[in-house]
Amino acid sequence: MIRGRFRLRHRQTHLRRMRIELDTRASADALTDYLRRCACIVAYVDERTLEAAPPPRSQSEGDAEIELEAYLRVWQALNPRGAIIRRATPRPRAA
Repeated sequence: MIRGRFRLRHRQTHLRRMRIELDTRASADALTDYLRRCACIVAYVDERTLEAAPPPRSQSEGDAEIELEAYLRVWQALNPRGAIIRRATPRPRAA
């Protein structure tokens, strides 16, 4: 797995992105692995913070948000020790 700091660029995905902060690096790694298996696009912002986008196959922005939320709920149910501290949708940068 390639690790490092990078952010999803708007041109990489037109879908709605979500920033997710977790309690530990191990939780961040586990969630990253899970979301990538679900075909989501994931990048590390820092050691415990991820930026994720739903799979490009999502039909609409609303569907994409529901799909990503569903993946997070399933991951939390399967990983009760891995705590998601905060979720936020990053605001797009001004061009």
